[in-house]
Amino acid sequence: MITETGDLFYTWLLLPCNNCRTELECTRYYSDVIKFLREEQTITSVGKTCVKAVLRLARTLYHNRVKFSGFCRMYLKDVLSAMTTSPVEGQIGNTRKTGANACVHMSDSINMMIRRIDHGLDERLADAHIELSSNNNNSISPTCLYLNRFGDALVCRSYKERLHLKSAKLDHKKWIVWNNSGVDESMKSVVDDVTDTRQALFSRITRMMRVNTLELHSDDHGSWFVKCNCGRGENLAVPCSCYLRICANAKVPIEKSVDIAMISPRYLKCWHTHY
Repeated sequence: MITETGDLFYTWLLLPCNNCRTELECTRYYSDVIKFLREEQTITSVGKTCVKAVLRLARTLYHNRVKFSGFCRMYLKDVLSAMTTSPVEGQIGNTRKTGANACVHMSDSINMMIRRIDHGLDERLADAHIELSSNNNNSISPTCLYLNRFGDALVCRSYKERLHLKSAKLDHKKWIVWNNSGVDESMKSVVDDVTDTRQALFSRITRMMRVNTLELHSDDHGSWFVKCNCGRGENLAVPCSCYLRICANAKVPIEKSVDIAMISPRYLKCWHTHY
């Protein structure tokens, strides 16, 4: 019971960091977990010392929510590659972390860093050429021939997550998309009598039932753009699952639903071979 409760605390406190879109959602997560910690049954099962420690951790995370919470990263462009502007800078940063001994003379230290950078770039270039000439047979993405494994995995994940979504058309250029997985899981434990002992305990975790809005916009040149307030398109720089759900409902073939122009150039196989 203590192990399951500890797993519950960890999962609950992690949600404001990786599944939080607004500051109100962040506040709701922490208020619900603090309310759960103050219940008599929780104090009896894990003890007052453990409850006080988790309460202190929850309050610390909440007071520092600007640093940790996910809503601060919403709508940032391509956050997965925002740390550096090129693979060269990334390799230089890694070399700086390993660094050289402070007792070594400056000229020798610089030469050592240059050798490490040169060696690291050669390895990355060789790996990029190997990936450029290889095919990922585990992928179902129509762009698997052009994307590296990381970008391909992101597209496949969005394509898989569309299965839990439902959508409705509001206008000629506007749709709403929502996720029923939270309701489905709670009903599953009642109807199917699931034997997982953690089901009743983990059902206490706050579930956000969100409704996303997807719209089509055209610029002065007649080009069409998709805008969804889920933020996945901006954050990950790949088509979001909301868009793929709408395409599936409209029976758009998968090879026509995803275009290479909808994906960040950083995920292209040819990107690392040239840049």
